[in-house]
This record gives sequence, C-alpha cells and structure tokens, in this order.
Amino acid sequence: MILSERITKYLDLCEPAIAGQRGHDRTFAVAAKLTWGFGLNVEQAYPFMLAFNTRCQPWWTERDLRRKLEQALTHHGHTKRRGYLLGEEVNYLPTAAPLPKLELLWPQPDVATIDRIVSTGLTVSDLWELGPLRFEDNDSHAEEIIDLLFPDDPLLCVGKSSHEFATRHREVWRNKLANLPFIVPAPMLAIKGRTQHGRESEHTKEATGRRVYQVIEFDFSEFDKNGRATIWTPNVRKWRSHGIEIGDACVSLILHLRNQLKHLACVCYSGGRSLHAWFRVQGLTPVARRQFMQQAVLLGADKATWNRCQFVRIPDGMRDNGVRQTCYYFAPGEAVKP
Repeated sequence: MILSERITKYLDLCEPAIAGQRGHDRTFAVAAKLTWGFGLNVEQAYPFMLAFNTRCQPWWTERDLRRKLEQALTHHGHTKRRGYLLGEEVNYLPTAAPLPKLELLWPQPDVATIDRIVSTGLTVSDLWELGPLRFEDNDSHAEEIIDLLFPDDPLLCVGKSSHEFATRHREVWRNKLANLPFIVPAPMLAIKGRTQHGRESEHTKEATGRRVYQVIEFDFSEFDKNGRATIWTPNVRKWRSHGIEIGDACVSLILHLRNQLKHLACVCYSGGRSLHAWFRVQGLTPVARRQFMQQAVLLGADKATWNRCQFVRIPDGMRDNGVRQTCYYFAPGEAVKP
C-alpha cells in the first residue's frame, strides 16, 4: 500500500471535529498524526487535512488548518519519535524528505445521506418552477444563456467532441452553439497553450483562466459499462420503486448544495442521465472552492469537473446523439458580472 493510501485509511478512523465537542482537540490530534506520526511537513499534510475537514462541523478555514499543522509540527509535548506511524523500520523522516506526489483527496460518497436527501427532495418539475427565467418554447436558447454566463467577448473553448474543439472569441461562436455539446466553463487566457506532455493545443489547463463557475455533475448509474451493478444500484432501485427518477435525485442534491452556496446560475440536462449545475464561485477563496467541491463529491458528484479545463455540457446545446441539453433552470442574476 502506498503511503497516501495508508494515511487516508488511518484518517478515516479518526472522529471528525464537531463544534462544542472538543473540536479543536480532535483537529489538533489529526494534525499531530500527520506531521509527527507520519512525518509530513505542512504542505504534504495539507491535502489530507482538507479531506478530514469535509467531515467537520463547521469546516475550518485554510488559515486555521495550516496553523494547526504548524503548531502540531513544533509542539514540545511529543513523547514518541517522529514518524512512528510509518513502521518500526523508520526511525525518523526529515521534514524535507521526498514523498509521492499527493493529489487532492476526495471523500467517499455518503450513500446513506444521499438517499435521505433524495427521498425527501424535489423533482425536475419543481426545479423548472423555481427558475427565475424560464424558456417556454422549444427553441434553443444556448446563445442567450452563454451571453449571460460569459459577458463581453471572452475567449471560449468549445468542442464538438473531446478530440475536436477550438478556442475562439465568443462572437466567433455566434449562432453555432445550439448545435454543439461541450464548453470549458471558464474564459481562456490564450488561444493555445501547452498540454502536460508539452504539446501545443487549444484545450489546455495552462491556457484556462481563473475558475468562475464550478460545474457539479450527478450521474447515478444502476449498471456500469460491463453491465455490472454499481454502488448506486440499491439506491436507484429504491428510488424507482418510489417514483423517483435519476433526474429528480440529481435535482434534490443540487438544491441541497444551493443551501450552502446560493449562487446557482444554471442547471442543464446532459442528454443522457445526468444534470450539470453551474455554481458561480467567483470571489470565493481557494479553500472555500475546494470545500464546496468536496461536499459535492461526498454527495456523489463526479470529481472530474474539479479540473477547471474539463469540458461540460453547453446549456441548451446539442448532444452528439441529437438530444437537446435542455436548460431546466436559469438564474441570470447569479451569473458573473461584466
């Protein structure tokens, strides 16, 4: 087992910090396990603290988490050797010792909480009624929606597929979006950038601008691509028996997240099973954005959309199978401002 997996399994056994229940002590204890027990430095330990933080009530700020790690690392009350949780063969792990690159850790979906929210939630029809601006005809309103989501004339990366795309100014895309499926939910900084392999491309993280929307996608599949049951199978079957469709389940969770972040600008259909919810995160701190995404993943969201250059569905665009990616909810007042 690699070190990151070992640490994650260990922290899964740690009780979360709850306000009024010695939350400070529990958080400090976790910080001590990371910095002293596993011998990590503050930067190495921080992603693990973020994962632990998703279970705390309320969440700690980035400043608080880092301060706890720094205090735990320099505390004079340690009675065991540093690195004692790494095994008997390790006597000491220096602060600067290299470790495998630590990716942002995501929580496992809380299936019981998801089921509780979905079982008492709203439906796609309810979401439609809640929308401040409703499109009553059968025409595509992709152009109007994109104009409001991305004011002025920014560079936008739009794709026909994951292999066929281009980055052009918004006006170049005028009258083309209704028949296209994909868009990067952030303005681009340049037409081209370098991929992680050094290749020049018009769809790269390097050329993607600051995150302005966090798109959340829920997709609960009863079976995987090989026809085998998934972790969602019992829930999906239970929901179906109560007349709850997959889209309704997605709506319940999206609206639950809106209780935490009110800036829900748009919700559209993927043309398959899932819904894509566009939350405006412009102005949030990096830690607040991460915490929001981690909470969404805890509720079953696809973590792939954390990548800010990840393609998502164009609201009211067209999927390659000819199905309209219907916009079920649109709140222009929650879009970014010029």
